[in-house]
Amino acid sequence: MIAVDAQSIALFFFFTFMDERIALVSAGKAIKTFRKNFAKHPEIPAQITLIRSVIKIWEAEKDNFSKGRQATAFSKEWNIPKGFDLNPWKEFQKNSTDEELISLVLVKILKFKASEVALAVNLSEGTVNFRLAKALIRLGKYSENPFAPIQKKGRLGLVR
Repeated sequence: MIAVDAQSIALFFFFTFMDERIALVSAGKAIKTFRKNFAKHPEIPAQITLIRSVIKIWEAEKDNFSKGRQATAFSKEWNIPKGFDLNPWKEFQKNSTDEELISLVLVKILKFKASEVALAVNLSEGTVNFRLAKALIRLGKYSENPFAPIQKKGRLGLVR
């Protein structure tokens, strides 16, 4: 396994648990599970085994955390820009289904292919894409439109 995979795994757990310490601990467990499962079944592609290992650890840990919790302090390693607002993500996380959350993080943030996720969780690629689309729509509802024109208000409070 390469270093990028370990960082990606930790990122998965950070975005799903919103806790830096738990993300690192869970990533370590997922890496250990991956190595064990990949040694047992080398015929299964590494990406599929990796996704399955991550989801297995996430399933075991998820009930210990409430969705939408306040994110813990960030280390420099996370490279989150100063002033970055996680509130839309927290709202999405709180109100999304587990399937939507997993699909969005794996495909859009970690850049796994939808076909790999589908194979790993024994679903059709269409089902994964449907869950992903629902997740993106839901996340969009909580995000401000960065492309909306800035409206200035005049003295009387009227928009110009």
